[in-house]
Amino acid sequence: MVCIFASHSVLAWAQAAVDIERIPNPVERAVAPSNTLPRIGPASTPATSGAAAVDERSLWYHLHRADRAMVKLELQRLRALHPNWTPKGDLRRAIDRLLTPAAPAAPAAFSTGKAVSACADPQAAWRKAAGRRKPLVAMLLRCPDPGIAEGTLTKLLRGRRLSEQVARLEALPTKRLAPAVRAVVEQRLYALRLEMFAHDDGAKLPADWSDELAQQIRQRNDAAAALLVGWRKLAQGDTPAALTWFELADRWGQHEAARAGIAATHAARAQRAIFQEGDLDTGMVAIQASRAAGGDPAEPIAWALYEQKQWAEAERVFALAGDPEVAAYGRALARQAAGDLFAATDIACGSATLSERLAGLCTELERAAFWAHWRSNDPAATIARGLQLERRLSTPPAEIAEIMAWAYLALDQADEAARRFVRMLSPAMSPELASGLIDSLIRAGRADELDALAVQSPALAEQLRARRSRLAAARGQYALEAMLSAAPDANTAQWLLQSGLTRSASRGAKGLDRLELDRRNLGLRFQQQGLRIDLGVRRSALSAGYPAPDAALGLRHPPTTTDSHAPQSAADADEWLLRARLERPDYTVQGELRSLPKGGAVDHDGVRVGLAYTRYHTRASTRIALRSAPRQDSLLSFAGQIDPVSGQRWGGALDTTIELSQYLATDEHAGLTLTYAQGRITGRHLPTNRHRTLQIDYRRDLRPADWAYFRVGPFAAWTAYAHNLSHFTYGHGGYYSPERDVSIGVRFNGLTATGSNWIARVEGSLAWAEVDEAAAARFPGQKLTGPAYPATRNSGARGDLQVRAAWRLSPGLVLQLGAGAASARQFDHWWFGLGLSMPLQAGHRLSADDLFTLFDRRD
Repeated sequence: MVCIFASHSVLAWAQAAVDIERIPNPVERAVAPSNTLPRIGPASTPATSGAAAVDERSLWYHLHRADRAMVKLELQRLRALHPNWTPKGDLRRAIDRLLTPAAPAAPAAFSTGKAVSACADPQAAWRKAAGRRKPLVAMLLRCPDPGIAEGTLTKLLRGRRLSEQVARLEALPTKRLAPAVRAVVEQRLYALRLEMFAHDDGAKLPADWSDELAQQIRQRNDAAAALLVGWRKLAQGDTPAALTWFELADRWGQHEAARAGIAATHAARAQRAIFQEGDLDTGMVAIQASRAAGGDPAEPIAWALYEQKQWAEAERVFALAGDPEVAAYGRALARQAAGDLFAATDIACGSATLSERLAGLCTELERAAFWAHWRSNDPAATIARGLQLERRLSTPPAEIAEIMAWAYLALDQADEAARRFVRMLSPAMSPELASGLIDSLIRAGRADELDALAVQSPALAEQLRARRSRLAAARGQYALEAMLSAAPDANTAQWLLQSGLTRSASRGAKGLDRLELDRRNLGLRFQQQGLRIDLGVRRSALSAGYPAPDAALGLRHPPTTTDSHAPQSAADADEWLLRARLERPDYTVQGELRSLPKGGAVDHDGVRVGLAYTRYHTRASTRIALRSAPRQDSLLSFAGQIDPVSGQRWGGALDTTIELSQYLATDEHAGLTLTYAQGRITGRHLPTNRHRTLQIDYRRDLRPADWAYFRVGPFAAWTAYAHNLSHFTYGHGGYYSPERDVSIGVRFNGLTATGSNWIARVEGSLAWAEVDEAAAARFPGQKLTGPAYPATRNSGARGDLQVRAAWRLSPGLVLQLGAGAASARQFDHWWFGLGLSMPLQAGHRLSADDLFTLFDRRD
């Protein structure tokens, strides 16, 4: 058991503090009464010269008499009583004038020729008394001067034991003494009682004057005396009384010493509560109180509990130690002794930087915990412990680092894996290791670090270049590709002015689904650091030809109806577009606002919103998109039509679709894509039509020479509409809406290598399809009757092909060409496009982005 008590040295310090305030032995000097000084007594106000409560009247008395010897003695007395006191002002100047060698001789004192009294010549009176009590007491009664009283008391008490001195003072007739002399006697008695208390255990002291002494201490607000009593009470084991006295000393100004006593008192209370009473909670409260006062008893108490094998209790007390290093070290050992190895390791390693012994304990516990996890077949925990252990070793084994890196990557803890791979970076690192480094940084969202690392390793740079070329082209992230391919210090901000025209034509089997479309567009593009912003306008000129008089259009119901209005055969529609697209290695986000076409028979108000987000992973990507656009199957679906019978306007089919697509790489050069889309089509006087699409395809990159990629593979697609609204009578929308469309075939797409003055892209498909079109009402959604359209089924081959190319004609001019065709049973379509792009900055790098106009859908 560890016990804390007030030591003899501490008690001696407290006694010395009291001695400072005691009255010193007065000097013997000759004095004479003076009627010029005010009466000295408790009611008088002492004059001071800077130090509070310093009575300088006796000094002035001797200065008035020009008594050099007495002035010197009085200065010694005052300085002994008040070490910080120094005479100032007039007093200082008077002392200097008297004590300088050139000062005039002191005047004769009382040259009346009469006999000198004891009060006038105390030196002679003291010699004559020769220490006898009676004449000395008589001097005290006759002489009111406090200085003479102090000298007389010294003669009275000299050579006697402490108890005898107290007894002599107690026997004095204090009521007959002059007030000033009584104050001197009471002060000396008070000081002697304190000294007697300090040298006695208190058991032999009379109870009456012990109580009187305590009362006097309180009356005087004597902080030093309160400290003395507090330490004595603490030594006697009376902690409540000790705490009271220490708190009084603190209140009276002895803050530092009092706080030491308060801390020691609470420490003693803590030991008693824990080791004698078995009350740990109360003891911990006392420990905290001791800490608040500046003490720190937790460590010795905790080690005592540790030696008694009270591990849990020791750990709780260690936590209260003022030194964080001691607290952590003790807690870790206590937890280890209790059998909680992992908790002990966490505590020690969490504070390992505080000291060498904690660092050593941490390493030792880490090793034990590492092997414990390994024996328990917990690889994740083993990796965690192994990483912590490796960080603490000066030379960790290389094989551990490599194994840990791949293990972390397998556990999808990419940050830790990346840290380990980066540590193994070298100029000649293996392709496998370089690939792991790239994968880990991309998955950790730190792909921007790859460029700096590639400077240090040609092997990594080669792997990174190949990876970026494939990924950027494959994903269609052309702005990102331009950013990644640029020099690190190059200005990647690009402004591009673009214009173009496109002509297309389509023809179906229904007679009215013929459409020719001429489009002209103008746009401005800004691109920097993977961000692309497009702003453009477009005019579309539609021509469907004048429908035949007997064509099934609008409310025509031959032979009972006749035309009274001219249907539309052409329309001009204007649109504007604002698109922002941000491309990053791990995601692409795009948003756009487009106006709805205006200028046809049916104008839609407002704008349409498009959103798309693609998230890229190491071996997968997920894309979700929201699109809203008019159907362009016919004039009726795109711009609306005028009913030749009633003049009513209808049509203008607006298709709003949400699409979800998931890509999964099957190996480095192949992958599988699953796409599901669901939407609805609305329009003026058109029934709402819902549709769904499900498609799956597989692509493999054949990687021919001089190509960035060339992917080919099978696909299967299924599309279904709720209603067949493909006809042109009132209520129909004039757009392709089969009940079921199933196709199976092969698709391909490829992009030539970038870095030259030209670039090309090709894509197409060839499939076998089977289409079912449901029977449809003559006037769907209308309160009209008429012969219904019968259901149809057809099957056959279908295919499409598109080619786009761009040439750099000059540093500031790029020519774009494109053409495409599609053919299916009862449907044909072709298009041709021409455009010019004018980069407004030098150094424009030709990329796949230059193959498309601003209005082309590429997402």
